Amino acid sequence: MSIFGRALRGFGMLGKSKKSINPKERLKTFKQASDKIKMDQDTKKILKDVRSASERAKKFSKNFMKQSYSKSKVNKYLTKEYKKQQRKP
Repeated sequence: MSIFGRALRGFGMLGKSKKSINPKERLKTFKQASDKIKMDQDTKKILKDVRSASERAKKFSKNFMKQSYSKSKVNKYLTKEYKKQQRKP
């Protein structure tokens, strides 16, 4: 083993302690970490959904605004209603 390998091995032992960790504390820490990860995943999913919805809304609004009035559903409905009223008297 080279001098660098021995040094790395020695530094690796610095972080280890003889103190044992309470299993309940370990479980509590694990649950907190898993809850935080789950919340982060949910947040990312919600943001992704909001972005995709806003993109769809932009596409719809662009197409809707380009549509001429004569082809629109509103104009067709009003024309149909007008014709119904003309037939009534």
